[in-house]
Amino acid sequence: MNGTSLNEALVFNGLAWWYYQFAPNEKRLEDLQKVAQVERRNLWSEKNPIPPWDFRKGKVKEDSTITNTYSQPQQTTDNTVYVTNSGDKYHSESCRFL
Repeated sequence: MNGTSLNEALVFNGLAWWYYQFAPNEKRLEDLQKVAQVERRNLWSEKNPIPPWDFRKGKVKEDSTITNTYSQPQQTTDNTVYVTNSGDKYHSESCRFL
């Protein structure tokens, strides 16, 4: 090991959030996140990134440019599902994003 912190590297590169509720005293992570935000790295390049703790609760910002990516699948009686080539997303026949 070369002494590099994975947490610090992820936060610094905008690939993870500093979760202040679990690590309120991690000022280094806070500072690294601020740098990533100012430099608009990765997730901070989005207009309104959604914190994972909000995403898990189903909260989505109305004015978010990435709302469609995080929308919950709609309930449908149709069993046909369309999957993107990458396999990352799927849509039902009635999905408004299809």
